[in-house]
Amino acid sequence: MARRELFRDRRKGVRRNRILAGLLALLLLLGGGYGLYWLQNGQTTPPPQETPVDTGAHMPETPAETPAETPIPETPESSGELPPPETLEKPETPDASPEGEPDLPPPVDEDQLKTGTNHSLRASAYAYKTQDVRNWMKGYVPYTGEKIAFLTFDDGPTKITAPVLDILKALHVPATFFIPGITLERFPDQAILERYIKEGHALGTHSYSHDYKVLYPNKVADPDRIVQEYQKTLALMKSLLGDGFESKVFRFPGGSGSWKNIAPAREKLLHLGVVDMDWNSISGDAEPASRRPGDTAATVQYVMDTLMNNREPDVAVILMHDSKSVTPEYLQAVIQRLQAEGYHFGILE
Repeated sequence: MARRELFRDRRKGVRRNRILAGLLALLLLLGGGYGLYWLQNGQTTPPPQETPVDTGAHMPETPAETPAETPIPETPESSGELPPPETLEKPETPDASPEGEPDLPPPVDEDQLKTGTNHSLRASAYAYKTQDVRNWMKGYVPYTGEKIAFLTFDDGPTKITAPVLDILKALHVPATFFIPGITLERFPDQAILERYIKEGHALGTHSYSHDYKVLYPNKVADPDRIVQEYQKTLALMKSLLGDGFESKVFRFPGGSGSWKNIAPAREKLLHLGVVDMDWNSISGDAEPASRRPGDTAATVQYVMDTLMNNREPDVAVILMHDSKSVTPEYLQAVIQRLQAEGYHFGILE
């Protein structure tokens, strides 16, 4: 009896051990290392993860099918508050002027006087050297360019000048105005001089006195007197237009061909860089009534007839006066006829 019970107890112990072994195997399969750790240590929390230590050894490259993760740089723990604004790094900005705007050159007024000349900056596009025009007109040098006309007006400014300028402005045609100094002395109209320049015209000198007896006593030119009057008139023009104004264009009152001893006077002017300019066509507005054209159509034909009698009609230098009341009456018709004949317009510098 006792032996049988002992055998039964052994069998129960073997069975219990087998059950425990089976449970242990099951736990190992289900829990892996966690179950084993739990059995061995009696703890319910997982083991801490070890941080790998960089030993400097070369690590094998990650296989192509599993891209390596880019490490995120460590940042200090944030307290949830933003740093003060003065500590934040600001992006660089381009240098600017003290006013905060980039430095730009001031706009250029093309209608202002071109320093050292007798015309505006804009008028430079159609300004011709007086010596060249004179040589072409006289036939000293062959002219091969397009037809060109130079409208010239003597003896202003007067009350007739403004209507003349109005017509030129409306037709977009430039001209050259020859001014006697005595006119500026009596009527120092700065506004009209500035208008000449701003509207694209050129200014020449026409002596000071415009007195034939003073300039050409006994019809003989006085070179010293002529140069003196040129300089006096230029000084008056500078006083109204500024020291930047300069005119090297001169016209003898009455024309150079009407007097003796013109060559020495011309040489003295050339020594100053001044060139005199006559004409090869006239409108007849200053002619005696017996020879003056009777109406606009006759004036237009008079201009063309006198022009065609010259050596070089493709270069037209037309004499008119902005001191004669008839000038504004025919001016537009003359310009339109010249345009129809293929002329374009220039100024003398």
